[in-house]
Amino acid sequence: IDMEYSNWGKMGIIEPSDIAVAPNGDVYIADTGNNRIAVLDSDFQFKGQIATPLLPDQSLGRISQPKGVFIDENGLVYIADTGNNRIVCLDRYYKFKFEIKNFVNEQGVPDGFSGVSGLFVNDKYIYACDTNNARVVIFDTKGNFIKTVNQPESRLFNSDTIYRPIAIAVDTYGRLFIVSA
Repeated sequence: IDMEYSNWGKMGIIEPSDIAVAPNGDVYIADTGNNRIAVLDSDFQFKGQIATPLLPDQSLGRISQPKGVFIDENGLVYIADTGNNRIVCLDRYYKFKFEIKNFVNEQGVPDGFSGVSGLFVNDKYIYACDTNNARVVIFDTKGNFIKTVNQPESRLFNSDTIYRPIAIAVDTYGRLFIVSA
């Protein structure tokens, strides 16, 4: 995708990894190669970008290699900030709400992401594909750890299958649909 943006001249999307549509119709693209989330309006005109969470002291640093983006029904923006092994949540004005980086798992052990990618959010949970740890990690909508979901046992997986979840969707019954690469 090529686009024009004010004084910046020609910009392109490099290595798009995910796409989400906000309730207002805006389109968000995880532009991994440019270390940003590109934001387009419903006519696919470039509106701007999310590259650094908006904090007065910029203590969170820049977004690095984002591979997932999700916009919930309230317009909250969730970014799988893959290069920084975290999830960043922003409000509809791109102001920082919280980040999920380190957590204590169900065994009581300090834990964290390794290659967080695909995200799904509903009114109760945040689901995150923790690709290099071969699992999905579930948090409540405030970012508190709930549980991990490891590779399911299924006849669909051969004994030599490598489980690396990269995308997820959850239906209204709570069933997880996971893409593994």
